[in-house]
Amino acid sequence: MRASIEGYFFIRMLDDVMDGHSVPAASLPAMHLFSLRFHSAYHSLFPADSPFWAVFADALVCTAEAESADTLLTSIEEEQFLAISARKSAAALIPVAAVCYRYGRVDALPAWRALLDAFAPWHQMHDDLLDWSEDLASGRCTWLLSEAERRKAHGETVAVWIGRTGLRWAADRMAEWMDRLHCIAGELGSPEVMAYLERRDGLFRRQIEARIQLAVLCEPMLAIAHS
Repeated sequence: MRASIEGYFFIRMLDDVMDGHSVPAASLPAMHLFSLRFHSAYHSLFPADSPFWAVFADALVCTAEAESADTLLTSIEEEQFLAISARKSAAALIPVAAVCYRYGRVDALPAWRALLDAFAPWHQMHDDLLDWSEDLASGRCTWLLSEAERRKAHGETVAVWIGRTGLRWAADRMAEWMDRLHCIAGELGSPEVMAYLERRDGLFRRQIEARIQLAVLCEPMLAIAHS
C-alpha cells in the first residue's frame, strides 16, 4: 500500500508538470524521494531475477512514452485517445502484478490488466471533462477539446459547444465505458471492485448532471452574448 501511495504522488506531480499546471519549484525535488520509496518497496519483495521486474519495467516505459507523446499532439482522434489513455495508466498495473506474483496468481494478471485498460479511458475523460476550461485556457490538447473544434458550428466557440452538446456527448461515452467495466469486473468476481466502480460512477453522474443543468440555464445568456 505504501509503495502505491508513493508512486501515486510521483505520477500525480509529474502529470501536473506535463499538463502545465502550477507546481511550486520547491516541491519538485520530493519526486526523487517518492520514486526511491516506490522502487524500494518492491526490491524487498522480489529478487533481481524475478519475472515481476519485466512487468514493472514495461509498465513504466509505457507510461513514460505515452506521457511524452501526449504533450506533442495538437489534435486527438478517438483511436489515439483510447491507445494513449491505456498506456498512460500502464503503471497502475505494477501493484496488481506485485500481488499476483507474490501470491502465485500470475494466471489472474491478464484479467486485471483488461480491467485497468478498460478503466483508463473513463478515468482520462473524467479528468478532461471536469478540467476542460483549464485545459482550454492553457492550450492543452485533449480529445474533448479536439472534438469541440471539429464539431462546433461556424462562429461558435469551444466553450459554447461544450455547454450545449459536449458535456452530454462525453457523459454518454463514459456511460458506455462504465457498462463495459461492470461486465469485466463481474467476471473478476470482486465485490470490492464493483463497489468502487459504482461509487465512482454515482459521484460522476451527480457532478456531470449538475454541470449540464447549469449549462442549460446559461445557454440563453451565451446566445445573446454571441448574437
